Amino acid sequence: MTVTLAAQNAGEAAVFWICGALAVLGAMGMLFSRKAVHSALFLAMTMINLAILYVSLSAPFLGMVQVIVYTGAIMMLFLFVLMVVGVDSSDSLIETVKNQRAPAILFGLGFGVLLVGILGQGTRDLPVGSLEEANSVTGGNLQGLAELIFTQYVFAFEVTSTLLITAALGAMILTHQQHYEPKATQRELSQARFKGPHPSALPPPGTFARHNAVDTPALLPDGTSSSTTRCGHRRHLRGGKVTTDHYIALSAILFSLGAFGMLFRRNAIVVFMCVELMLNASNLAFVAFARMHGNLEGQVFAFFTMVVAAAEVVVGLAIIVVIFRTRRSASVDEPSLLRF
Repeated sequence: MTVTLAAQNAGEAAVFWICGALAVLGAMGMLFSRKAVHSALFLAMTMINLAILYVSLSAPFLGMVQVIVYTGAIMMLFLFVLMVVGVDSSDSLIETVKNQRAPAILFGLGFGVLLVGILGQGTRDLPVGSLEEANSVTGGNLQGLAELIFTQYVFAFEVTSTLLITAALGAMILTHQQHYEPKATQRELSQARFKGPHPSALPPPGTFARHNAVDTPALLPDGTSSSTTRCGHRRHLRGGKVTTDHYIALSAILFSLGAFGMLFRRNAIVVFMCVELMLNASNLAFVAFARMHGNLEGQVFAFFTMVVAAAEVVVGLAIIVVIFRTRRSASVDEPSLLRF
């Protein structure tokens, strides 16, 4: 029995240090990647490693939800919006607020050190805990979560369900374009083309270019950008035992990196990714404390956080798409974006 327990502790420690290191590397890659599509892929890497940590913390249901909902659905939604904005979109290097980056870096580093220090002192030598008894009462982790959600937290479940449905409807309304004139026929479009200055087809994006993004202008043989390309009018967007305090420290690090990214990055889509990273860090703390206390309520709160995060992403990305349609920009430095 002692040998089996030691082997389990060694296995959990190996999983924690490997997945924890990969999660932090993914978070840092998300922060420091210039292109938003690379940030999305790094964030997906972090989410997958967090899902493995959930499973090691006796939360297999949340681990599967993390992969299916976060990595499979929410991240695909991020990538879809990036295809609309342009996969080569990156942060602008021009500072609208002069000398903003240096205070943002100092504040982010100071906040991270303070948060990790406070949580490290407050959670030192916490017991590991176990969910074996809580899971065995109802026959398993999934059954225990279902009993809590549909009995003690049924009202919260109904509220979050309504919120998710409302968010989906709001996103469809925001992104819907109303046509106030009858749609032009093929004959009318052909006549308008031959009456215009360019009867032939315009050069498509990526012709003689080094990119395949729809927001990248075509290049002429001399290397200059073509002013007649379809996207020429767009603005280019630029070994021992692992205890609860280990998971809380990892959660604090990821949360601090997300907060730092919100201050440092200027691409609105990447800022939303940073918010998702902060919510994932909070979920890791919920799951760790749930195992420490030997009950499933922390996992229930993590589940509700995932639902609220999904609703937030749906509405937030819809707003970004609407802004991009009107302003051709997804930069948070535009102070009047919400007027349109």
